[in-house]
Amino acid sequence: MNHPNYLAAHRKNWALNKEELGLLLGYRTGTPIYRCEIALANPSLKLVLGCEVVFGVQARELFPTVYARAEEAIMERAAELDARLGDEAVDPVSERKRELLRQMVERAQSQ
Repeated sequence: MNHPNYLAAHRKNWALNKEELGLLLGYRTGTPIYRCEIALANPSLKLVLGCEVVFGVQARELFPTVYARAEEAIMERAAELDARLGDEAVDPVSERKRELLRQMVERAQSQ
C-alpha cells in the first residue's frame, strides 16, 4: 500500500499530534492519521479533504502518490471513453464530451 505523503510533515510543522489532527478531522482517535502516515491504509476522502481544509494545501501536494495513481487510472478510462465515442459522431453531446477529455489531457500535461 506504499503511498508516500506529506501528512506527517504538515502535521508536525503546525505542532499537532495525531490525536489533535484526528479531532479536527472528526475522528475519535489519531489512528486514521497514524495509519495514513505510515502507509498502512489509503487516506479516506474525509481525511484528504479535511487535511486540505486544515493545512490549506491541495490534496495532490499532500498525497502525491495517491493523486498520481488516481490520475493515471482516470486518464486510461478517458482514453477508453474517447475510443468509444469514435470519430464519426459529431453531435453536440459527443463534442461536449470530447472537449472535457481534451481539457483533462491538457491539465494532466501541464502539471
